[in-house]
Amino acid sequence: MKKCPKCGRTSPPALAFCPRCRTPFNAPATAKQEGNGPARKTPETSGAAGGAGKSRKTAVVISGVVLLAMAVAGGFYLLSGNMYDIKTKSLQLAQGIQGRQWKYPPGDAAETARVMSVQQLIEAWKTVPGRSQTLIHSTYAKALGLKGREALSAIPVLAPYVTDKDLYLRQGAMEGLAGIGEEGLPHILKALNYRDKADTNDVTIRWDAAMAIAKMGPRAKNAEKELLAAIINPEENVNVKGDAAAALAGIGPDAVPSLNRARCYFYDKGGTSVAETGVLRTINIALQGMNAAMEPCKGLGGGQQGADQGAPVSSPTFLSASDLGRMQTPQLLDALRSNPYNKQMIADELVRRGAQAEAVEALQAMLRDKEQKGLLGIKMALSKLKAPVVYDWSRNSFLPIAEDNIGLIEWAAETRNDSVYSSGRIYVGRDVIAGLSRGQQGMVTLPAFVRYTLKVKGGSLAQPVEKIFEAAREGEHSWDNVILASGIGPGKYSVTLFLHAQFAKEDGTGRILNNNAGFLEIER
Repeated sequence: MKKCPKCGRTSPPALAFCPRCRTPFNAPATAKQEGNGPARKTPETSGAAGGAGKSRKTAVVISGVVLLAMAVAGGFYLLSGNMYDIKTKSLQLAQGIQGRQWKYPPGDAAETARVMSVQQLIEAWKTVPGRSQTLIHSTYAKALGLKGREALSAIPVLAPYVTDKDLYLRQGAMEGLAGIGEEGLPHILKALNYRDKADTNDVTIRWDAAMAIAKMGPRAKNAEKELLAAIINPEENVNVKGDAAAALAGIGPDAVPSLNRARCYFYDKGGTSVAETGVLRTINIALQGMNAAMEPCKGLGGGQQGADQGAPVSSPTFLSASDLGRMQTPQLLDALRSNPYNKQMIADELVRRGAQAEAVEALQAMLRDKEQKGLLGIKMALSKLKAPVVYDWSRNSFLPIAEDNIGLIEWAAETRNDSVYSSGRIYVGRDVIAGLSRGQQGMVTLPAFVRYTLKVKGGSLAQPVEKIFEAAREGEHSWDNVILASGIGPGKYSVTLFLHAQFAKEDGTGRILNNNAGFLEIER
């Protein structure tokens, strides 16, 4: 018989392993045996097979917990680091600009001017960011303006941007130069005189310049000649004229002769548009506020030189019922065209006199006047006369449009005979067109295109009618008298314009632009 060296059991000689504990009979004894009972496990034997597996599992769990704790701690560290970085960008920038890396300004222009030195602001301004960040970036230029004459050294750095195509870079540079003082004025005057028919921004550049000069007050006295020239230029945009008049008024008593010349320009030319009447009113109020003598103007008869005197044709004053009663029908029609406030009363008086057809004709013609004020009043007057609003239009008040975007400039819709027509202009930025041919990165590739869609619905149309146009080049795209629907009957029609572009950005990622220009409502 064989005795197991581990558990002490006896077995037949032919067996190689103990039938109880499977220990080889040739293995050394691991414990002292007492009697025939099983050997008691020592601490060493409990660490075999199963014990070792439990130890490994415990080690893995502990390692996992440690790694998880490290990851969480690392995440909090990175998050807090990013938050710290965001909060301390201004401090880092104030301590010194490293290389050409652009950083956010520490706050508004006033806070940025307080934290940063002139040289730091100049270095930050030189590092022009991507187009989507120029609004924030312009804070540096405005902060330089708040430094005043301390920032004279910044003039050569700001000056090249006064005619820049980017709205925010341009406005920031002008505001900075205006704040620095008289030495920055010649560069803003360069923008006020800027004319380039090939540049779609030329009018807004002059307008921005007039606004910047108006902020200078008496320090802009050397701009008097150029401001007057802008006001009396018959081809100048009325928005430029308005801010040029405000700039002259801000100069003060030194500008009285120029204000009088501008005033008589409007009176002597035999009438003003409604928009120009606002410019004239600015001039009159400025002269009145300075108690300045008003020179006689040829266009004013009977010695009427008061500051509240309106233009010969387009007076902005309210007309009473008694005023209307004293006017002849031709005078009423003139007043209907020129007066922005009393259209409904004037139309009612014309109807009372049996001149409804003439009133409707005049009101419908006024719908097409893009300089006309009181468009809502015109529509209400036509509605009360039960006459259709045959023409409607809309214009973008936030020009220019960024080069990485698309947008509306202006558009119109009308009913003529039995058809709906539309005309208009949109703008497509050069970066959008460049992105049509760029390769896209990522798993999803967008089809690249630029389109604008005109849709008309309502009235007698059973289904909306839609026309889609492609825009494959940068700059303006226009459509003129495009027929959107034919064979229409009486009723109200809604016309919508939708702009859609898909292209690749410089980094290869896809971008989608959707621009809804709203709707126009017309009748037949």
